[in-house]
Amino acid sequence: MLKSLLFKDLLPFILILLVLVYSFGIFFFNLLFPAFSDSRDAQALTKVFTVPVSLAFGIFESVIFESCNPGTLATGKNFLPNEKPCADEEGKRAYDGILMFVYLLLVNIVMWNLLIALFSRTVTKLASRAEVLWRKNLFELLREFAEVSPVPPPLSFPHYAWKLLRRCRCERRSGRVGPDGSEPWWQNKKDFSGYPEGYKRFLIYQAKRLREHRPRLQRPVERHKGDTDVLKAHVENQAQDTFGLSMQMSSSCFLMAVIISTAISN
Repeated sequence: MLKSLLFKDLLPFILILLVLVYSFGIFFFNLLFPAFSDSRDAQALTKVFTVPVSLAFGIFESVIFESCNPGTLATGKNFLPNEKPCADEEGKRAYDGILMFVYLLLVNIVMWNLLIALFSRTVTKLASRAEVLWRKNLFELLREFAEVSPVPPPLSFPHYAWKLLRRCRCERRSGRVGPDGSEPWWQNKKDFSGYPEGYKRFLIYQAKRLREHRPRLQRPVERHKGDTDVLKAHVENQAQDTFGLSMQMSSSCFLMAVIISTAISN
């Protein structure tokens, strides 16, 4: 379950979130600091990522900027390491007015709730298949214990050699034919001439019972599925039951009408 959550849900979500953060980071940086000096590429890259990430995690102290005067903004002195960074006045007005809230709406509400929904869907899907997965793992474990040697290596070599000889002997025996060169009766599938009478009656009985239970076997399975699939399968089964009951009632009414009309005519 943890592997599915990390690689199928969390990893694609992180990639989408990185694209969103990088896009908004470049947009905020160009909006707030249009006169950034070309000699500060490392600081520019830091600002591109720190502003949207700080907003996403609610660290508003590092994303509140003061407005710069036109002279300071043109020289770029507001980005010296010993000075507090300031932003363009018009860009800061748009940033504080609506753009910050649009970004918080997309990231903190839409994206995080999307991640929660993805985790919930994966957990529900795995929980609905928990019994199937448990039976599969139990079968594999029992099969492994059935084939493994009861003694540890290198004492297990005679055991595996004996199993190999027994398998070769069984393969040789299964490939034999009858004394007259014909195949055994259970392998002759062209006709039922060589089948015993009791086995023929069993096949006929099996075919009749399968024909009777075929509609029930074709019904959608309601177990080991998600809530939506279970509800869908239940509705389909109820519809089939209602249709079958209505057909039985209509046939019974028709038969009763025929009997009454016959009795009246006589």
